Amino acid sequence: MPRHPVIVADVIEDHTFKKQGKTSHVKRYKKGRLLGKGGFAHCYKITSYDSHRIYACKIIAKASLTKPSARSKLWNEIRLHRDLSHKHIVRFERFFEDDMNVYIVLELCHNQSLMEMVRRRRRLTDPEVKCYMWQLLLCLKYLHGLKIIHRDLKLSNLFLDKDMNLKLGDFGLTTKLANADERKRTICGTPNYIAPEILDARKGHSFEVDIWAIGVIMYTMLVGRPPFETSSIKATYKRIRSSAYKFPENVAISKDARDLIAVILRTNPEKRPTLDGIARHRFFSKEPFPATLPTTSLKVPTDLSELPVSSLITVPGGSPTDATSKSYRPVLGDRTNYTANAHPAPKSHPPLPPRGAMATRSTTRNQIPRARSSGMPQPSSMAKERGVPRATSAQQGGWKRHEENPVEEERDLRDLNDNLRRTILNKASPKPPPPSRPHPGFHEGIVDDTGNCVRAGTTSKVQAGAEYAWDVVWVTRWADYTSKYGMGYALSDGTYGTYLDVSCMRTLFEYVCIRGVLQRSDQNRLSHKRTCSLIL
Repeated sequence: MPRHPVIVADVIEDHTFKKQGKTSHVKRYKKGRLLGKGGFAHCYKITSYDSHRIYACKIIAKASLTKPSARSKLWNEIRLHRDLSHKHIVRFERFFEDDMNVYIVLELCHNQSLMEMVRRRRRLTDPEVKCYMWQLLLCLKYLHGLKIIHRDLKLSNLFLDKDMNLKLGDFGLTTKLANADERKRTICGTPNYIAPEILDARKGHSFEVDIWAIGVIMYTMLVGRPPFETSSIKATYKRIRSSAYKFPENVAISKDARDLIAVILRTNPEKRPTLDGIARHRFFSKEPFPATLPTTSLKVPTDLSELPVSSLITVPGGSPTDATSKSYRPVLGDRTNYTANAHPAPKSHPPLPPRGAMATRSTTRNQIPRARSSGMPQPSSMAKERGVPRATSAQQGGWKRHEENPVEEERDLRDLNDNLRRTILNKASPKPPPPSRPHPGFHEGIVDDTGNCVRAGTTSKVQAGAEYAWDVVWVTRWADYTSKYGMGYALSDGTYGTYLDVSCMRTLFEYVCIRGVLQRSDQNRLSHKRTCSLIL
């Protein structure tokens, strides 16, 4: 929770003065729902009245910026972030202030962060981990090329946009080195992700702290929890200093993944691999992996067989020893293997106010060039999938989740049913279903356009004025989501369906887009049971 209350008006005004005679243009934003709360800030969804574009707005109360260190931290974040332009960094739009608050307008990432994805899925598959690790490597290659260290890499700072691309955000602890040999001695970071050399401030730290955090992130995505997590910070730091971690026996983790994590999580920063060394490791080169993931991966594992071959990345062959070798050609910068993707054009931003004081009115927009892209190639993207807007939340030191929008909840439910049907079809036996006939008593009728892959119906018998009498069938395949929505299943007679909890549905009979037949008895009984079945 913020130490000082953040009071925000329903209409946020940016008094950006323009040369239009003696008139001025006031840019207005409509305040939307609260996305989350941090240590000093609230984050809201806002909509521009001029362009109708939607953004995320980080709002910091000026009452929390009375200490010079707090002001310095904020201005450092703005200075560094606004000059960055990369596909995998949250886009900085603008900043302004009024008498009460400082406002930072940012790109809205519709699909929350990797923290929410891992919480929902418990753990990710190897191809999914490779996809997001690769995007993170590309992002850090760009930052380190500008002599910038992030110093707060963690799942809750790795956001997902509407196309499921990774976006690095939160530059509050970021620093820029004067030269590549400079060492920083500030103790900062998130306990579970902090590198051992940060804890020992005497020696100082550099780019290797971000490398360490990559290993922690990779372990967390594969296992579902951080490698050094304990019930106390003191015990966590003790394990970090000695790199004391182990892989759970009940989680299947590939040998290559274990090896790469072990190479990264070395206590001596000089023995850790470089970014290109990580990219050349056999974990990435052994098999192709997706450049981006579909939105269905938010809830269910990605089936690589459904992805076009053109969307997969193939890395030149490597070995575990390549990770620390200095003699190989850089992989992340090899344009012969990856499609180049130009970074967005630099945008102009208003000048920063004086370091020791706050401007009393909004700053003007002057031309300030951003740092140029390093020209690092990016993998080609898949066809765009519709995003699933959700509220933002995070782990320790990050954002706290709030209630979701009803419209977005309904959209989530429709996506879930699509995911369940796709999962069941992928897992179902290849044996074709037996011939079936429609139920004469179904007042909804059998939907005839479900395609060749799904044949609706069973061999049931119906007695007038009574419930349906079903033949004996059994469940052959299922996808269990009973903790939140329900269950998807396949029966021995070739029928597919979902068993949904009515309490999670705003309007029970509106989901005709699923192209199924709703099995229901009288409304009173349905309301009493609070469940229903959907036969596909």
